[in-house]
Amino acid sequence: YTVYMVGACGVPFLSNIIPLCIAQFRAGLRGYALLAWTLRQLMDWGIVSVASVFAVRIAVELWKVGLYLEKHPRCQLFRSRVLLVALLVPCELALVSLCWSSFAYCLATTSETSLLPALPFLLDVLAVLCLFFPRLRGLPEPDPGPLQEQRRPSTRSEESAFEV
Repeated sequence: YTVYMVGACGVPFLSNIIPLCIAQFRAGLRGYALLAWTLRQLMDWGIVSVASVFAVRIAVELWKVGLYLEKHPRCQLFRSRVLLVALLVPCELALVSLCWSSFAYCLATTSETSLLPALPFLLDVLAVLCLFFPRLRGLPEPDPGPLQEQRRPSTRSEESAFEV
């Protein structure tokens, strides 16, 4: 779902790269230089989708961390959801910024024919793929409080529930 709804949003912008590649070919760029330039353009196009999917998946993981901190008996400080949000949102922003900026810095500081930006790009893709694997430990179980009643079975029949 994340890949289809978030990652696929950048697909229409792929059409911007095709005329640029044709223009570079007509300008005389050939061989390895054209290949490297085209791959750099494709990575520059793809990093938006990679960073977007990373943001969604890391938000889910940080939500699990926040829920764990809220439910953990030793973490009395994190009982406030406002405090958890104030702590975890900057963490997410920093992680997503690191995902994007590592590639952007490498792309901006290398020559047009260098494939060095492929390294941070592939590391970002690898980080996104790692976020799709299930964790060994899931969400913490909610603690049923002493004041919470156990649910009793309903005495109403199924037919009476759907009557008008």
